[in-house]
Amino acid sequence: MKQLFQNIQLFKIAKLAFATGIGQLITYATAPLLSRLFTSHDFAEFGLFYSLIITLAVAATLRIEYLIPSSKTTEEAIDFAQHANHTLWKFTGGLAVFVVLFYLAIGQLNLFVTLIPLGVVAVAQPQIFNLLSTKLERYNLNVSYRILTNIGVNGLSILFGYFYMGSNGLILGFLIGQFVSLFFLRFGIGAKRVGKEISNWKEKWLTLKTHAVFNTTQGIIETLQLSGTIWLLNILFGGQEAGWYFMTWKLIQAPVTLVSNTVFQVQFNKASELHHEKQSYQHLILKTAGLLFIMSFVFAICIFIWGPELFAWFFGEDWTMSGIFARYLSIYFVFNFCVSPFSFVAILEEKQKTALVFTLFDLVVKLGTLLYGVYVRSIDIALIGYSIGSALVLLIQFGWYLYLSKPRR
Repeated sequence: MKQLFQNIQLFKIAKLAFATGIGQLITYATAPLLSRLFTSHDFAEFGLFYSLIITLAVAATLRIEYLIPSSKTTEEAIDFAQHANHTLWKFTGGLAVFVVLFYLAIGQLNLFVTLIPLGVVAVAQPQIFNLLSTKLERYNLNVSYRILTNIGVNGLSILFGYFYMGSNGLILGFLIGQFVSLFFLRFGIGAKRVGKEISNWKEKWLTLKTHAVFNTTQGIIETLQLSGTIWLLNILFGGQEAGWYFMTWKLIQAPVTLVSNTVFQVQFNKASELHHEKQSYQHLILKTAGLLFIMSFVFAICIFIWGPELFAWFFGEDWTMSGIFARYLSIYFVFNFCVSPFSFVAILEEKQKTALVFTLFDLVVKLGTLLYGVYVRSIDIALIGYSIGSALVLLIQFGWYLYLSKPRR
């Protein structure tokens, strides 16, 4: 058993998962306060802001940071982190200029638009140093960072909500909390160490170009699955429905994303080592996916049976619909939890073009089910179709990952 856990890197995953769990306990403990301090419309506006900046954050770094886990040396990993950071600052500088020009054109700006460049940095930079810290095996630092992020974001949101700041309070709480934990992570790694430059960057340009074109495009489309859903729900069904959906995502899908990222980071490092040694890592995927399935299936059954009652009791009667939405999305939750951590397979095997096709197909399925829901005037049918359709795409994609990672002759 100990050998099994070592093979699938379970001890390293458990350390980061522990921090993620503590962070989520903080999120769940503060959620009843937040749901009473802010309305569903406040959460809808924050959801629109958040969904926009996570999409822009992908474009801002060209996903160069995703080359960090597969780098062969520490110096190369630091090099990728440094250039991802440079690309980010160039992008946000241009974005800031655009915001200023927009202000000069219309003569006024709200806080939502003004804070978009800062929001992009608040999402993209932690991703860079998060991946770098695990590559350097600074797991204790990463654990502290994850807990600090949840304390900062949720604590400040409650504080601003107490002063009736509405959606602006959620936005400011998120940004300030992210930056506080980012500085902790950034300087915990070492400012001088990350500032180191490698002179042979031009030699890597061809690889980077291929990576950027397909992985950045795929990343933008993947984030559009959240941002596009929130924006479409806001337009097609109304702000209240979008707010209910965002609360569902925040309480169910966000933990999935965090745990998936944890598994992604650790397993990507291990799979890269095996890949460089020309060994199969299919067993790594199968065993890890099995454990993830057991964890997620039990939770999904509870949500499916008692979701509406739990949300109403925990957050207040106004949030019963979020529990109903969670029930509909429970099938998608299981498959997304089990499959998404292994998206690194396409990067390792240089199959980004096919991965992009899968992502586009998934987006079409999601968009089609939402539009069909509008056609029949039922958000319930829209989300049920959304969940089942996306789950089927993920199941097919998992089979493809297993095929790519099969033993080599």
